[in-house]
Amino acid sequence: MPNMSYCMFENTSNDMQDIIDKMYEDDFRPADLSNSERRAFDAMYDQVMTMKERFDELDDIEREEEDED
Repeated sequence: MPNMSYCMFENTSNDMQDIIDKMYEDDFRPADLSNSERRAFDAMYDQVMTMKERFDELDDIEREEEDED
C-alpha cells in the first residue's frame, strides 16, 4: 500500500529502522537472502546512497538560505 503524503516519512522511517535492526543482528548475512530479497537489498543500497546525496544537497540549500537572512 502506498504511503499517504502526510505520513510518508514517518512510516518509511519506522520501516527503515526495522531493516537497520535486522542488519545488526549477529546472524544477518546478505548472502543468505533469497534472490528477490537480495535484489531489493542491493536496490535499497543504491536508494540510500541517492538519499544521502540529496540530504547533503538539502543541507547546503538550507545553509545558503540561512546565510542570506
